[in-house]
Amino acid sequence: MTQLERKLQWRYNMIPLKEKFWRYANKKSKDECWIWSGHLRGKGYGHINHKHKNLSAHRVSWTIHNESIPEGKLILHKCDNPACVNPNHLYIGTYGDNNMDRENRNPGTSGVPSTIGPEATQKIIDLYSSGKYRQTELSMIYNLSRAQISRICTKKQGQRTIERGY
Repeated sequence: MTQLERKLQWRYNMIPLKEKFWRYANKKSKDECWIWSGHLRGKGYGHINHKHKNLSAHRVSWTIHNESIPEGKLILHKCDNPACVNPNHLYIGTYGDNNMDRENRNPGTSGVPSTIGPEATQKIIDLYSSGKYRQTELSMIYNLSRAQISRICTKKQGQRTIERGY
């Protein structure tokens, strides 16, 4: 096949999706992240164009290696690396799972890394548990929203910060 024929095949989406996927998936061991070397979206997620559709690379990886994705479900990353397409690092989840995972990894509603760290997170839990401080007082002391203090005190967030130490 000539280079021109190959280019035309690519242009008119005649190349199978699986072949396109493997051009950009940097396969390593099953434990390492396979970093997508193709186009990345704003938040670092890989994407691939196929048959006039813009597809997420990690979702394509899931369907190649596992099964179809049930309607309304997401493909989530265990490794917290949006460019990773290793199927061993992916799992099916819901929007709720995704939000909870984000909160567990990065306490705070914005999903950014914890600004207070594990020691302060544990201290907030201890102070509240002692009964000496109300959540409102802790929110003023630590300059966090009362809602975030509530999530820490009820252990709905912050546990991973304590476990991981960051």
